[in-house]
Amino acid sequence: MNAIKSYIAAWKDIAKYRYPIIFLFLANIIFTFIVTSPFTLFFKKKHLFSDALDIYDGYDISAVMEFVNNYGQVIQPFNVLFVQIVLAYFIFGIFTNSGVIYAVISQNRVIALRSFWNGGLNYFWKILRLSIYYLLGIGVVIFLIIQLLFLLGINILEVQDDRELTNKFLLGIFLGFFIISFFSTVKQYAKVFIAIDKKPLIGAAIFKSSKFIVKNFVPTMFLYLINIGSVILFFTAYFLIKNSLNVNAWVILFIVSQALILFKIIARIIHLDSTYQLYKALKK
Repeated sequence: MNAIKSYIAAWKDIAKYRYPIIFLFLANIIFTFIVTSPFTLFFKKKHLFSDALDIYDGYDISAVMEFVNNYGQVIQPFNVLFVQIVLAYFIFGIFTNSGVIYAVISQNRVIALRSFWNGGLNYFWKILRLSIYYLLGIGVVIFLIIQLLFLLGINILEVQDDRELTNKFLLGIFLGFFIISFFSTVKQYAKVFIAIDKKPLIGAAIFKSSKFIVKNFVPTMFLYLINIGSVILFFTAYFLIKNSLNVNAWVILFIVSQALILFKIIARIIHLDSTYQLYKALKK
């Protein structure tokens, strides 16, 4: 019940985040335009001299290979550009996540953009370290589990029939989902402890977060499933609506795409706000 109440309480407070939401929405649109423009202009230009991108002929691997062979050297610089874009988006994501943390913990009635930006600067390096530890932790644990499965003789490459392959595949999905869910939940509550404790090192926040989750495993994981479940439901509805629309209905497609961006922003805020709401409810 605490998890459901916390999730509902987060939605009730969503209006106070209107200024950060508008800023993040516009920033995502601008960033998307900046990212896609060089690629779009390049492929439109080369499309005049190649049939590799002819959407009317369907997918043709030989046509794609023809395009790569003819323009492969020109495409290579885009690999560097792609890496730069990913790094820039990652840094921007860390900054905005830091701002969201400040906005949630501050409990102000209205979150001004200046406060949001200050929060992004105050918690940036801590959240950056936390994100790196999170990615490394997931990678190491998944690697160890794979090695353990091999030691136990559970090798997905050595199967007797399709049923055995399916069972092992489902086991791998379950273990992977459980690990990612637990680490993601630890990361969420670590953000809360980082903002509350205000200590220079984040090790204590990670330890407190892990201890808090183990102690309150059911409500914390249930709240995580509620947040993830709502995102999955919205994405499912988005793809169903998108696939049901006519290609020529570009106005509706544009609106639906913008709704997806907006929901992703709101869902991220709701996730952290509901996490903080549950923390306050359980610590009493």
